[in-house]
Amino acid sequence: MLRLIGIDVQSAAMAASVVIDISFRRLLRIICAKFSLPPPKYGVGLDATGRFRAFVDVAVPRVGPMLEMLTYWGTPSTNIGRTQEDAARTAVERLRDELHFEIKDSNYEERQFYENLYDQIAGEYDTLQDQHELLKVDYGVLKGQYNSLVDENARFVIEWKEVKVAIGKCDAVVNSSNVVPVDEGLATLNTELPVVPSTEDAAPGSGVEHATPTEEDPATPSGYRD
Repeated sequence: MLRLIGIDVQSAAMAASVVIDISFRRLLRIICAKFSLPPPKYGVGLDATGRFRAFVDVAVPRVGPMLEMLTYWGTPSTNIGRTQEDAARTAVERLRDELHFEIKDSNYEERQFYENLYDQIAGEYDTLQDQHELLKVDYGVLKGQYNSLVDENARFVIEWKEVKVAIGKCDAVVNSSNVVPVDEGLATLNTELPVVPSTEDAAPGSGVEHATPTEEDPATPSGYRD
């Protein structure tokens, strides 16, 4: 049973890798008949290496009843049928844009899927592009603010150096020998001031009179009226 399953899987894998070619010469005849055009005409020549190189002439409509003959070449080959097939393939690819038609094949749905996927990715890319532009604007603003902060920091450094120099000068003046400290100056000043004894501490006969309080009312000042 496992062997049969393995054979089936292998057969499916081999079938998926098979490529089926279509006849572009037959397809070109169908296209010409669909647009009521004359049948294509093939010709074969030799290139510089002696290989065959086929071409096909297709008449396409222009203004009114006028037709223009367009020639499409195939790649050189040692096989005439192969180079004619390549010429027909080139004609079909060019006539799609010339006559504005589509060819439905088994790969049509897959192509539609990738086209839709491409449109989705393209839309997301446009959105990211817009966000990128906004980020560039924000980056420019932040860069300007950063440069402003750098300049301001440079000014602060210069001012700090100036303040440091001024502090050094003040420290040198304070530490010089010609300046007396404040506490020492006050101590010297206190020793030089005379001491005045209070009346309470004065000894008898020292010439300092004591004021003796009395219970009598003081005399009425002159000029005072009751």
